[in-house]
Amino acid sequence: MHAKPPKHSNMFYAAAVTAGIRAMLLDATSRDIDAIILFATDAFCSVRELPNLDIPPTKTLGARERLLRQNGVFVKSGIYSHEAYAEGQSGQAGETSNEPIAPTTRMRGIRPASLPEGMTARQWLVNEVPQAWKRDECRSLSR
Repeated sequence: MHAKPPKHSNMFYAAAVTAGIRAMLLDATSRDIDAIILFATDAFCSVRELPNLDIPPTKTLGARERLLRQNGVFVKSGIYSHEAYAEGQSGQAGETSNEPIAPTTRMRGIRPASLPEGMTARQWLVNEVPQAWKRDECRSLSR
């Protein structure tokens, strides 16, 4: 069985959109590049507020949004964990909620079976990885 391409697709448009978004990210972050700790396909994480970013106060389709996070561990692209900022608990600047928000954890390329038994991906990233860095035990993360 061979996969067929979608009826309505265009790899050139896809490449142009991706390149355009990445150019916008680089432009937005170039004013304080030392604050950036992670680039993703369509987002970035920074350790402080970046100057001159136009961020609407409410979520707007196609516009940037500010999500506040804390307790993050960023290993490399696709391997990270963070949780919503405690004040307000929504993680969306200006919004509050009484509902706790689950941490966001991504482990691209790491098999769950390779983690110690009974340990979640978040536990491994938050507890084990920083300790290994301190001990200078930086083995390959994707065995």
